[in-house]
Amino acid sequence: MSCKLFALIEWEDRYLSIISLDSICQPRKETTEYEEGEYIKAKFRGSIYSAVIAEISGKLQNVTLFVKLLCFLN
Repeated sequence: MSCKLFALIEWEDRYLSIISLDSICQPRKETTEYEEGEYIKAKFRGSIYSAVIAEISGKLQNVTLFVKLLCFLN
C-alpha cells in the first residue's frame, strides 16, 4: 500500500505551494522516485508551470510545518 506524497514547490515566480506529487506532469515517474531539488512541471489551478521540489513528505502536516518554519525564519 503506497501513501500519498506531498511536496513543497517553489514555482518559477518564486512563490511556494504545497501539492500532491500526483500533480507533477513532467517528468512522469513513480511518486517515490522524485527528489528534493528536482526541476519539474506541475499542474496548478488548471495550468502547467515550471517549479523545483523543495521538500517531500508523506504527511501533509510535515510540509505545512516546514512552510511555517520558513516564514518564521524570514
